[in-house]
Amino acid sequence: MNYTHESLDMKIVSALDKLCQIQRTLLWETGKKENLSPIQMQFLAYLSKYPSAMRRVSVMADEFGLTKATVSEALDSLDSKGLVKKIRAEEDKRSYVIELTRSGIAMIRKTDGWRGVLAAHAGRMAADEKRNAYNFMVRLIKSLHDDGIIRMARLCVSCGNYSGKGDGTFSCRLLDEVFPEDEMNIGCEYFNDRRAV
Repeated sequence: MNYTHESLDMKIVSALDKLCQIQRTLLWETGKKENLSPIQMQFLAYLSKYPSAMRRVSVMADEFGLTKATVSEALDSLDSKGLVKKIRAEEDKRSYVIELTRSGIAMIRKTDGWRGVLAAHAGRMAADEKRNAYNFMVRLIKSLHDDGIIRMARLCVSCGNYSGKGDGTFSCRLLDEVFPEDEMNIGCEYFNDRRAV
């Protein structure tokens, strides 16, 4: 038996890798029934969540860490399937906002079950375990963002509106409210990159 003693850090990396594999498998299994790739499914979910200013090819390329060409190709495929449409931006006629069609909205409802599978299993864990795991993952993503490894994080702790309190809470200057740390947002549409402030 070739058993290696990995550091806890490497065990965490291995666990994250396994979770990514599980996510990819669930996306592929769900998507192939509808002739959608995993990235197309992720784009549909993204488009359903964010306002028009964030539904542009260049913004989506930053969000997903992809080239504009890759994003355009996936969106063109979704357009040809009748799931999205391009609408000229009012403020810049050279730019497009991507909108979901009714068929696109229906597809999201039909294919979003893979997320429920993961959420159901997370729901079996104790509240303290989930809180600690969530806070750890948020801080890990922040560290990767701070070091420039990922371009966009949209995390409360990386936002110019964030102010940590040191007592398990934080405040959001935009909303003028105090929240418990486990209510930090991932993917906030009002994110203001602290590095750009």
